[in-house]
Amino acid sequence: MSSIQKNPYRMPSVTLGVMPEESRRIAEIYLTQHNWNDCRSIYLNDDVMTQKTLAGRKRVFSEIKYRLQQFSEDELLAFKSADLNDQKLLIYLAACRGYPFLKDWVLEVLREKFISGDHLLRDYEFEQFWDQKSSIYPQVQNLGESSKSGIRKAVFRFLAEVEIFRSSKDLVIQAPRISHLLVRFLKVNSIAWLKIFLLSDKEIQSI
Repeated sequence: MSSIQKNPYRMPSVTLGVMPEESRRIAEIYLTQHNWNDCRSIYLNDDVMTQKTLAGRKRVFSEIKYRLQQFSEDELLAFKSADLNDQKLLIYLAACRGYPFLKDWVLEVLREKFISGDHLLRDYEFEQFWDQKSSIYPQVQNLGESSKSGIRKAVFRFLAEVEIFRSSKDLVIQAPRISHLLVRFLKVNSIAWLKIFLLSDKEIQSI
């Protein structure tokens, strides 16, 4: 499995989505096969999944494989057996590990606003964040307006699916519901990641 420290400043895909059913299925196959090539072959021929075209399945598999690779084997086992809400939040955790842009957006903008009591995101705030990262990282700077628009829509939709936003169009920031199981999971692995769930330092210390 990959480590977040090894990731470059990778940008989220414009097709970013939570996809819990597909993620659980791919995790199950991998935990049986322990080989990503075999996992891919089985998934692409799996009649249960909703993507009917081969190209669609390939895109979905590539995205989900990358996110699941952010987990250790024990974390994958925990993910496979979690309920739907926890699976969504674990997918969110994996995406934040795999996409530093997404992690920074959540920690530097959304969490800071939420903790300060400002729960409404304004359009210009994403533009400011993008410009800031563009001045630091060529991975952002080299993207055009069309890519920026696509990534923005995908990120906002993804965050709405995990209930960080009220909806993809109603950009009210809210803290997702975190189960005791998820808290125990993060205490074992890395409690600092509780910050992506918009918890304050004081709340994290109390945990």
